Amino acid sequence: APVEVILGTPLSFSTEKLMRAYAGPASNVRVECTSRNCFSEGGALAELMSLFEKSEVNSPTIENDKQMMEINEEDNNLRGMEGVMAMPELVAQAMALSVHYLKGFGMERLICFGSSFRPFTANTEMSLSANALQQLEVLKNNSDGSIEGSLFQTMNNTCTAFGSRLFRHWLTHPLCDRNLICARHDAISEISESMGSRQDSVSIRQDEGDGCCAASARSDLSTILSSVLTMLGRSLDSQRGITRIFHCKATAKESLLGSSRLS
Repeated sequence: APVEVILGTPLSFSTEKLMRAYAGPASNVRVECTSRNCFSEGGALAELMSLFEKSEVNSPTIENDKQMMEINEEDNNLRGMEGVMAMPELVAQAMALSVHYLKGFGMERLICFGSSFRPFTANTEMSLSANALQQLEVLKNNSDGSIEGSLFQTMNNTCTAFGSRLFRHWLTHPLCDRNLICARHDAISEISESMGSRQDSVSIRQDEGDGCCAASARSDLSTILSSVLTMLGRSLDSQRGITRIFHCKATAKESLLGSSRLS
């Protein structure tokens, strides 16, 4: 849950009532109010577009094998501009207020990533509310609030921390597009069958006949998958390490270890 909220005044009565209930005196939520009148009549869009323009001007020239990094950054800026142009006026004002607030910490460049922009509601997946997750015991049980007996604990067979986070997202954001559901189901079924039928494939491989090649291919795939899962299970949480380095939260030891792992 958010522990810090930026409010662009003036607010509607319903919004003020909601914020009083959520961030009242008894809560530990910090609330900062700022006027959004300076971003009216297109001012918010101009503020955001200037941020991307400055990003392009200040980006250094990269040569040789590092030119791809510059191309990726320009592509991110382009997607970011497209995302800003497609935003409603009220959303653009809220984003401009966020940029203005982040400038005090030197973190406004985080907004420039095009991958950060996506609709709050999507046609491909659902966003279950906190009440639905609690009633269905998706992440925690209703007895003592622990993970024991929850759907996540029952179905989680991942071997890495980043895999567990991805599976958690799958449970809390179930797909609602039929084609995506079938594609995910087919991929998981293929991996599961390859891993589960490894012993059967080995025994069939010893028999002569037309199925020998197919059994051999499935056995080889199972061996490769086993090796990959073993390697991933022994690896560090690279996703968390990269995130900490990106946000300048990592120690020198963590940065050195993460760089050596990626090299």
